[in-house]
Amino acid sequence: MSNPTILGGIVERPSSGRNISAQDPSVFVPSPNTSTGFPVPLHRSLRPTSAFKRSRTAGAVPPERPAAPPVVASTEVFPEDALLAGIHEENEARVRAMSAEEVQQETEELRARFGDGLLDMLRKRAEKRKAEEKEVADMPQLELGPGEVAPPPPAPSAEMPDDDLPPLEPGSGATSASQPGPSRRTVRFSVPSPPPSLPARPAPAPKSQSIFALQAAGEAIETPDTIRSRFFPTATYDPAKLEWLQPLPEPAPEPSTSANATRFDFRGAPLSAGAEVPAHLGLHHHGDDPHAAGYTLPELLHLAQSTVAPQRALALGVLGRIVRRRAEGAYDERVVEKLDKDGGAAKAVMALRWAVEERNLGVLAAGLEGLYGLLVSSRSDEVDIEGVELGSAKLPVYSGPITLSPDELSTLSAFPLPFLVFRTELPYRLAALLSPSSSPLSSDAAGPRAQILALLRRIAAFSRRTAKELAETDGLVPAVHQAFIARRWPPTELAAASDPTAIAFLRSLAAADRKSAQDLIASGSVDILLRFLAVPPWAVGADAPDALRATAWSLATETLRLLETLARYGLYTQAANTGWAMFSSLGKHLSSLSTWSAPERAFGQAFFALLGTWTTCAVDPHNTTPEHEIVWSQIEAWHEIALGVLPAMGAEGEEAKDGLRAAVWGYFAAWAEGCRINAPRGGESERALLQEALRPGREGMEEVSQRAAKRIVELAAAPAPLPLDSVKTIGRASALLLSAVRLTTSLSADPSTAPVSAAVVHAANALLPVLSTPSPSDRPWQYAFLRPASALLGALASTADLSTPDGLRLALDALVVLQRGDEALAQKIAKRVLGLEPERLATAASLNGPAVSVEGASGVSAAIEHFILHAILPPSDTSCGPYVPLPSSLPSTTTLLLPPTSAHSDKPLGLPLLPSWPLSAPLGELLHSGSSTAFKTLPPDWDATELELVRASLVLARAVWSNTSPAQLPSSADVLFQLMRVFMLEHGLGDVPTDEGEVFRDDVISSHMSALLDFFVSRSSPQTLEQAAAPYLPSGTPFYQFYTDFAGLFDAISFSHPLFAKLLLLPLASTYPTDYRRLVWTDYPQALRGVRLTPVDVPAPLGPFLWPLDQDRQVLAAYVRALVRSSVRRETNAFVYWLALHHVASSVWDEDGEDSDEKKRKDLAGAVLSAGSKELVRDFARYRQTKGELREMPGCFEKADIEARLAWLRGALGPAAAGKMQAALEGV
Repeated sequence: MSNPTILGGIVERPSSGRNISAQDPSVFVPSPNTSTGFPVPLHRSLRPTSAFKRSRTAGAVPPERPAAPPVVASTEVFPEDALLAGIHEENEARVRAMSAEEVQQETEELRARFGDGLLDMLRKRAEKRKAEEKEVADMPQLELGPGEVAPPPPAPSAEMPDDDLPPLEPGSGATSASQPGPSRRTVRFSVPSPPPSLPARPAPAPKSQSIFALQAAGEAIETPDTIRSRFFPTATYDPAKLEWLQPLPEPAPEPSTSANATRFDFRGAPLSAGAEVPAHLGLHHHGDDPHAAGYTLPELLHLAQSTVAPQRALALGVLGRIVRRRAEGAYDERVVEKLDKDGGAAKAVMALRWAVEERNLGVLAAGLEGLYGLLVSSRSDEVDIEGVELGSAKLPVYSGPITLSPDELSTLSAFPLPFLVFRTELPYRLAALLSPSSSPLSSDAAGPRAQILALLRRIAAFSRRTAKELAETDGLVPAVHQAFIARRWPPTELAAASDPTAIAFLRSLAAADRKSAQDLIASGSVDILLRFLAVPPWAVGADAPDALRATAWSLATETLRLLETLARYGLYTQAANTGWAMFSSLGKHLSSLSTWSAPERAFGQAFFALLGTWTTCAVDPHNTTPEHEIVWSQIEAWHEIALGVLPAMGAEGEEAKDGLRAAVWGYFAAWAEGCRINAPRGGESERALLQEALRPGREGMEEVSQRAAKRIVELAAAPAPLPLDSVKTIGRASALLLSAVRLTTSLSADPSTAPVSAAVVHAANALLPVLSTPSPSDRPWQYAFLRPASALLGALASTADLSTPDGLRLALDALVVLQRGDEALAQKIAKRVLGLEPERLATAASLNGPAVSVEGASGVSAAIEHFILHAILPPSDTSCGPYVPLPSSLPSTTTLLLPPTSAHSDKPLGLPLLPSWPLSAPLGELLHSGSSTAFKTLPPDWDATELELVRASLVLARAVWSNTSPAQLPSSADVLFQLMRVFMLEHGLGDVPTDEGEVFRDDVISSHMSALLDFFVSRSSPQTLEQAAAPYLPSGTPFYQFYTDFAGLFDAISFSHPLFAKLLLLPLASTYPTDYRRLVWTDYPQALRGVRLTPVDVPAPLGPFLWPLDQDRQVLAAYVRALVRSSVRRETNAFVYWLALHHVASSVWDEDGEDSDEKKRKDLAGAVLSAGSKELVRDFARYRQTKGELREMPGCFEKADIEARLAWLRGALGPAAAGKMQAALEGV
């Protein structure tokens, strides 16, 4: 069925002026068929012949057609075309005006500046342009007849915006062939003229005008109304249907949805709120607030999920800069708080992490750059730190799917590196990026690959656990080896050389764990490194670039350091045997040097450190793995190499050669110590030979040592905390002095009598305050730089004369500064101290009390030595290697990294010993004797009783703390807690009978405890009991729980023991939480009767017990009950009576105006007046105490304004209450 609407819309258009007649043989006109309306069918043989066939038959020649499409040049001239034409003409004129010599000179200058390639390219382009212009000039021009119009230009491409196209007027595009056309090649065809009844199509309006804007001067403005009246006068009109044609109104500015959010520029810098930023900087965008410049963190996180890779890369780049700046501390607290809101910063880190999984190179590079900035660049001060864990790898969650819950986001923000390693498997992705078979990175992508290597090194140095994770990542070590090490050596250019950072990364893996070191050897990665020594740096070639020669020195030095790291485990020592000729050649080269450059000094230091460690391994070949891989005879002759270096180790050179000097002297010390064991007659002849060889340089050695000692004293005198550079300098100077002391000691016939210069002793004493100062919280690993300093004190203490006060003090100070790994040295010093003669020990134990008898000191060593030596051992199966390798330490060393902080975080065991070690070590084992490892490993001949062990501990504590430097003394809170533990020895015994009775009632023990308490009470403590108890209590056990047991034990067995009562009172001060006062005064009010102490007896300042006033109603009610029930009396319980009365009376009378709770004042006053005795009411009425003027009883019962208090009572409680208080005051 036909559609009338469609049929009605079909209009027959007239042809373009062409008359078609039946006589035209080229047009077939069928004869009409009036019967059917269709043409009469004809056989093809009866149809007219085509024009083509007629021309072929008649032999006519067809009309010629142009070989190329006709060109119609436009009269429009584009502005840029005119500009280019003008520039071209100017250049042509300048060239024509130049002589041939000038043209040749300009050509040579261009060739020297840009090269032949660019000139050839420009020449070819010019020739091609001339050929095209000639071809255009040769093309025939299309002549337009009258009334014909050139067609409009083709649609503009992406390179030409619509605004740049000129408007096309009817007839304006036609030009004759004789008119010059523009340089641009265009093709235009004629189009039919518009019908006379229709207006010509206007030119497009500029964007700033509406579609009905005036097109040309003098034309009428066409609006919807004019169009309707002109073309559709009879059509129905509904204005509502034409509203969509009207211009849209300007949108009202919407309120900002991110007004409080911090906005960032592309560098990650925060923008000031309301700052006017130019639009051309590209910081305005179609976000939630298009009027504000910059990007908020949520907007960047949203853009990081874009499907357009460049947009993702841009957002990720900004996110990476933001998290790096945050890690560097570049933002203020306000910005950081907004970044961390809802885990925004942590989400940014995760966005960077997932970007590393992509294969798009731009996004991948942005992700790597962001992680590199967060983990490496932001911690640039930690890049070259070795020998210590930089952080803790403990995470609340190590497994399970990532949910990005608030807890996970908080963990990620606090521990980004371990979270990324363990929760997102970052090592596996980095390994894949280095693998040629799976990485989208090409082998010449030096930047991203270098960032990957830096990330791996940072992860390896962070902690033992992260390093082990890398070592156990499948394919990682081979990928690093293939990408950065397995290259031709020596190379022809720097880009083809191996990377020394890769060897440093392998060394970090080996230093973290013994098993990782063994796996590294088994993989064969170490063997190939020997080629950097087989072809040493000086053999690379004199014509090699300086950068390549520097890389060769770094590769050789890092290889020696890796071998020395393995040797500290007793591993890979066979290299000394198989490569003996190679290492001898290296040593001979060093011996031939008269002057040392910086790379040569670093190489020499690593070389002699390796020889020293190999010499230690050869002292007892049973301690290497495998055994007998190196023997003394293989390395004995290497000392001659070191002797050849001595002439260059003179006093000149200041600090530049100190590291090299320390390594050479340390090697000689190890060789002399080995000769004492392996050479005939204790190596007398060998040591004499070495002494003779050192004699010419003895003065220079002493001068260098004195200079280093002076440097230590000067830097240590600065106020704490010391700058990091000063700490490093002290460490280097201490290493030099340590090597000198070791060398002097090893050459002496009796090491205990080896001479030590006064300058070295003075420097050692100056080191004590530095070693006692905790590392800054932002650099907890800083103490590792002082490890040579603590080892120096240990070396001096191991040979000091303990019969002198200075020698004993040095030994005791060393025990609390020696670090992990030096357990053997610490045990040696402890044995010397505990082995003192009873007379010497009794004389030393003179701390603030009665002298210790010789009999009381005679059994100390036998009773306590086992527990002290056990406390020195590390608390776990992890054994850190010593600073100076020992033959006995080689097989037991499991790591070469110190813990991230020197503070004890779990148990008070291991080095460094806590200052309270004489008491804390044995008491800790006694309190947990059922599970104590020390008790399980007691020697067979140990038979001391609990009473004897406690006595020995107290005697040793008095002796140690009488001779320890003030900086090494424990805090008073620590000592008081240890005394509380003596009483707690009775906790849990129940009805178990003992032959010795309660330990604290022993007269000897009581006298020792009283002496310690009186001495330390006079010392101010920076700690509270809660803080001091933390290292000793089991994990998760608060001091309040310990104190609860202590108070219950006091109530059960104290029987008014004065020392027990003194310790019970300490947590009742206002510096402790209210829970402690509530516990004693509400749960154990009957126990207060046993606190028979006066204010003078209290072992603490009295002010904190009185101020500020208690506000807790339960505690105040307990005070009132104790007073009115006479649980505490003024005559027998003077201090606690005074304490309770003070808080009640001062709260009621409120003369300082601190208490505004009128109801509480009335309740307290009413309770005292209604139930208190006459004596209590009298004291209550007269009590007056003000801040800053502490008055004990009876002075606190004077100067009270009785009349004012009576007046307040009359108004608050009535005349009866006031009368009762007035009656109690009668006769006073």
